[in-house]
Amino acid sequence: MTEAIRTIIISLLTGLIVWVASRFYSKHFEIRPNIFFRLEENGGSSGLDSNHSFFKITWNNRFIIANNSKFTAYKIKFYIPYYEKIVHNFQEFRHTFHSNFLLEANSEKEFRLVTTNTERSADVFVMENNTRIRKKYSDTMNHFKPEELGNFKMLIEYENEKGKKFYTEFIDNSNHYSNRKKKKYKKYNA
Repeated sequence: MTEAIRTIIISLLTGLIVWVASRFYSKHFEIRPNIFFRLEENGGSSGLDSNHSFFKITWNNRFIIANNSKFTAYKIKFYIPYYEKIVHNFQEFRHTFHSNFLLEANSEKEFRLVTTNTERSADVFVMENNTRIRKKYSDTMNHFKPEELGNFKMLIEYENEKGKKFYTEFIDNSNHYSNRKKKKYKKYNA
């Protein structure tokens, strides 16, 4: 083999290696959307039913998802443990965050998350001769707040334009980023 052919082969192999490495880097590292999430309390309401037998409490939260990158995030999915206890406007949630939901670069989407809880009046009020005297708890809203809402956690799965999956885990009011899906969330596809 002549020196010229060897030089051509080495040049072609070097070019191929550089091309493969750049494609791999581009898919797995360079084009990475960055999904950020926050849950903010936004008031609520409470009141008795018409028979004064039950006390209904409603919590309103702002469910905000933001893409803090210059790349669009595609096929966004949410894995929320015990979502049936937290998301009581579930049909609206599914309509807003449908299976092909995407979030453009540097944008955000807000959703009003509604959670309700109904308690017997006797559990909320001190009663005397079937008459309400006073509330049993100074902060009824927090006392009856579902634990799952107070300790909200979620995994968000999303893809870049090349189909590479990324994950953001929201736990303890902070976001953690990963390239791997946490096994503990597999069964909680909202």
